[in-house]
Amino acid sequence: MKADNLIQMNAEIRQRTSDSWCFLRKHRQGKRLAQRAQVIKGHLQKYKNFEREARPGKLPGMKYHASKDFIDFESRKTKFKELVEALKDGNHYMIGLQGMGGTGKTTLATQVGKQVEESKAFEKVIFVVVSNPPDVNKIRGDIARQLVLDLDKRVEADHSKLLWSEIYDYKKKLLIILDDVWEKLDLTEIGIPSGSDHKNCYVLITTRHSKVCEAMRCHQTVRLHTLADEDALTLFLSHARSNDSEGLAHEFVKECGGLPVAIVALAGALRNWPAGEWNVALTTLRNSKQFVDIDEDLVTIYRCLKLSYDHLNDEKAQRLFLLCSIFPEDYEIPINLIIRLGIGLGIFGEADEYCASRSRALAVKNKLIASSLLLNVEGKECVKMHDLVREVAQWTAKEDIQVITDSIMTLKANKRFVFWSADDFPDQLDGTKLEIVLLWISGNAPVKEPNAFFARMSRLKILYLLAGYGRKFPTPPSLSRSILSTPSLSPSLLSLKNIHTIILDGWELGDISILKNLQSLVTLELKNCLIIELPKDIKELQKLRWLGLRKCEIQKNNPFQVIERCSQLEELYFVRNYNVKDWEPEDDNEIAPDISSSALQVFFIACDGLKSLTHDDNGLPKCFNSEHMKHLISEAMFKYLVGRAEVLELGNLGQTRWKSLVPDIILVEDEGMDNLIKLYLYEWVDIECLIDSSKCHCCNMTVFSNLIELHLYSVDVKELCGGAMPSGFLEKLQILKLEGCRKLQNIFLDETLKLPHLKIRGRKKK
Repeated sequence: MKADNLIQMNAEIRQRTSDSWCFLRKHRQGKRLAQRAQVIKGHLQKYKNFEREARPGKLPGMKYHASKDFIDFESRKTKFKELVEALKDGNHYMIGLQGMGGTGKTTLATQVGKQVEESKAFEKVIFVVVSNPPDVNKIRGDIARQLVLDLDKRVEADHSKLLWSEIYDYKKKLLIILDDVWEKLDLTEIGIPSGSDHKNCYVLITTRHSKVCEAMRCHQTVRLHTLADEDALTLFLSHARSNDSEGLAHEFVKECGGLPVAIVALAGALRNWPAGEWNVALTTLRNSKQFVDIDEDLVTIYRCLKLSYDHLNDEKAQRLFLLCSIFPEDYEIPINLIIRLGIGLGIFGEADEYCASRSRALAVKNKLIASSLLLNVEGKECVKMHDLVREVAQWTAKEDIQVITDSIMTLKANKRFVFWSADDFPDQLDGTKLEIVLLWISGNAPVKEPNAFFARMSRLKILYLLAGYGRKFPTPPSLSRSILSTPSLSPSLLSLKNIHTIILDGWELGDISILKNLQSLVTLELKNCLIIELPKDIKELQKLRWLGLRKCEIQKNNPFQVIERCSQLEELYFVRNYNVKDWEPEDDNEIAPDISSSALQVFFIACDGLKSLTHDDNGLPKCFNSEHMKHLISEAMFKYLVGRAEVLELGNLGQTRWKSLVPDIILVEDEGMDNLIKLYLYEWVDIECLIDSSKCHCCNMTVFSNLIELHLYSVDVKELCGGAMPSGFLEKLQILKLEGCRKLQNIFLDETLKLPHLKIRGRKKK
């Protein structure tokens, strides 16, 4: 804390110094900084392990951002070299990469960043998407995260100073790539040293507009043009996965004007088409109607992308494509979110069969990715849109879609899909045709009543209300300080007679019992919200198939007494909610629910997250961590979840009568006993083995045959299998880690245990 305070003082002194022209004053302040630096060093030395323990893990570098499908075109090598040489020139610390939309500026910039980082020309390269309109807080936060600088615990007014100081003190060369800049940015406001203070900090901007490079006083601007004919043909054929129609391919490439984004999208659309239909597509492309209200430079791209959209020949894919376009530019959309929204809009059929609809949604999403109209986000369960693809989508459905990003814009008549970023609830409007509203409030506290906003939205199917968009809430212990209080929010929902999906993020809701009146509700997600309790009447919502409670503060009563009675639920997410240990069961005279009749097929249940995953995404659909959960759920529910989990973590269970997983918890006839992919057992003294075949007839059955990872920590297992070993037992195991298993015999001496795929094994004793 002492070191933090001194660092804060250093930042303030340097900021004042940067505005001073007086040499003597700078000299005195420099001496003060040097003295404080020694004091800081002393504080850090006093706590030797401070940096090791306090710093988060290292974030991936430019290799993460660089395209995996990059082609080293001849017509790009000169531009690549120009950028690298400009960055190596110590006099050029502000460089621009300018080109019309779709020429591949981002791809080239990320490849250059990867090159100079790997060659150690720069110690670190930071990549930040700016977009339009620019959000200074987001830009600053993205840079800080990549520098492993925690701004969340500091006053927001000081963020730019702290970031400025961190970059100014960076000992080696640092490159910051600001991608997709639309207007002049004030680097000092962001927290980036510039001018004579730049020291080791270099900035590369990409932009469509040469005036931006001039306004930001770039020392050198590299102009990026369209691809040469030969390179354009190579790109087209690589994405069309064809080499037998080069005559037509040449013609398509001409129509694309050498623009990579148009070439990739068009080739993706034609990938699996027979040659005869390529002729039809070419004729259609050449006979495209005149595009009005479009910048002349973008007409070629619009023609090609519109053809790709039209030739999806799939209404579901087209509707999902348009739905994705209402999110903010460069937004990484969680796949699970667009599935929920698509199901809520009825794109994938009736929502009564949620999991079946999910499968159809995934197939449609994959079709859009194959057509290059959606892009996978590397390392995440997310997709995003190229900014030009997004523009074309919104233009295609301009009668139905409106994206409002400032207080000046108002809702136009007859819109169906709306994204609205505002400081407060907008004024009353005519929303009689609205089907989906994404309203993301960025103000500190709404002051208007939302009732008027929702009053005329009887056709609304999806409502996504996010509080605090564009700023990060402090981490609770108590959420009441970090969420927006809107006590009248719930009554205002009564007018939403046809609502299918409600997602509320960051709201103090209090009593939510009013939700029982929304009989058409299929999906309900509460995230970062404060509620009094999960009302009993939720179980009366017969159409409710998806329930999510994430990082919520639930003030009283065990929510699982309600959840277990919602037998119609197909998907359940209960992740990192607060006050778990304080919940007491409510007096309940109802008959215990029959868990065997549950429709639950997908679940992610963990009070403190999962030890085996770094996030709570839904890449694996059946995850259960029992810690803090055993007292909340019935034994029947406990066994139901354990028997169907794909990722299972059991620990700190206290005294139990269970000596094995199979058959004491997981029954032999249970269809899910072979579903496990990852198994973690910890702090469990009662268990003696994973499976006790002497108690059950499972020798001719496959048990744990799909298990990839097995982790045992401080458990009293004597052996992995008691009795005869079942067929396929642990044969796919790749990772085995043992620690503190004092009673475990040497399993590697057991000749009946076959571990042909084992890659990692570790054993430690306490």
